[in-house]
Amino acid sequence: MNTYFSRLKPSLYVVPKNVYDVTPAEKLLKITKPWLFLKVFEGEDFSSRLPEHYKYFYWSWKHGDKGPVHYVPQKGNFKLAENKEFAVAVKNEPVQVVYPTNCDEGLWGGEGIIKGYKHMGRYKGEVAKYWFPTLELTTLYSEILDCYFETTVTPRALELIDNHYGLDYYLLETSPADVYSALGMRLKREMLLVLVNQTLYPDDPVTRKEITEKYKRFIIPIEEAEWVGLSLEEA
Repeated sequence: MNTYFSRLKPSLYVVPKNVYDVTPAEKLLKITKPWLFLKVFEGEDFSSRLPEHYKYFYWSWKHGDKGPVHYVPQKGNFKLAENKEFAVAVKNEPVQVVYPTNCDEGLWGGEGIIKGYKHMGRYKGEVAKYWFPTLELTTLYSEILDCYFETTVTPRALELIDNHYGLDYYLLETSPADVYSALGMRLKREMLLVLVNQTLYPDDPVTRKEITEKYKRFIIPIEEAEWVGLSLEEA
């Protein structure tokens, strides 16, 4: 029987056995740093000993807020009801999206597979219907890595890359949750490492200086850059 409680999903975070034992400081920490309370980082195995900056990256990648992709959010807090007699609260409910494993092998721009239902007519009920993103094989260029590579992309991903004036800015400026691609995170990791280690353009010091100056605001300590883009198993 499909009840309300059967549709509830288990919490991603550690739930205390007795809520009355939680101090105000712990409550504040759960609000400001929720990545410290993910269940995957609890216990006595290696995951509990991972550095905090990686926990934040993993949380922002796997559980961070995603921008609207498959729907147009309504603005404001209230809107006029259909009968135009009173106001109702605006509710933006994101479309449920399924991300297959092969989306990690390309750049889909946050797109995924949408499941819906098609009405077959009176007395015939509904059947499941799936909407798949448009995929194409293309060649992209990274200015920081100075290399071309071929991968699968969506038209939305190409548009986002154009809006950011290049692949490098797109990956460095976009949140991991919106990129949502293991390939994108690995490329971002390589970009950050060559920037901080100054190994870009080894035979052209003039270009190296220009590119470093162009992307200097993205440079982070090497201790943090080494952990960016790693899966939980790789970490």
